[in-house]
Amino acid sequence: MSKAIWVVVAVVLLVGGIIVYNKVLYPKDKGPAGPAAGGIKELTVNAFIVKPKALNNDIVASGSLLANEQISIQSEISAKIVQLNLVEGTVVTKGALMVKLYDEDLQAQLKKSQAQEETAIKTEQRVKQLLAVNGVGQQDYDNAVTALKGIQADIDFIKAQISKTEIRAPFNGMVGLRNVSLGAYVSPAMVIATLQQVDPLKIDLTVPEKYSAMVNMGDDITLTVDEIGR
Repeated sequence: MSKAIWVVVAVVLLVGGIIVYNKVLYPKDKGPAGPAAGGIKELTVNAFIVKPKALNNDIVASGSLLANEQISIQSEISAKIVQLNLVEGTVVTKGALMVKLYDEDLQAQLKKSQAQEETAIKTEQRVKQLLAVNGVGQQDYDNAVTALKGIQADIDFIKAQISKTEIRAPFNGMVGLRNVSLGAYVSPAMVIATLQQVDPLKIDLTVPEKYSAMVNMGDDITLTVDEIGR
């Protein structure tokens, strides 16, 4: 093969290589490639724009509404109900008579003791006058005083028993379900009804331990009751 033919082949290969490089491997629209060419490849990057924003450290928990005060109305003694002032769902005020039990036997004992007290007072006064003129000894006067004090103690005891026949409301509250009727015989073990103070109410809820450091005395609580929508 002549030298001219080799030159033509070399030129053809060179031109073909340039065409492949520019059109196939690294087209011009992609820009120069490689560190040798001094260019940088285009990269697709996903970015997020960060903006300052206040974060609410709200703790959401489920809870229950409880009455501020709640008691079971029970009698201290066994007796028959003679008056029942309990209407379910109504509000009673503190000190109102809710239940009255039979106390006629106690009232009779009180009258008897009060009559004995009157006699004992007169006896004590008479013996005291005699003691002043040496008509009786000191022992006689002491016995009269002791007898008077014993009767007065009996009167106080009977009055205390009578007070147990009257069940009064210890606070303002709403009467719950009533378990007895007028004329029923009740004992200390029986629950006559319930009394609840529903204004104000208490909220009973549990906060997870990991949030315990975030809860402090005086923090505000927002309560939503689904059933009433507020």
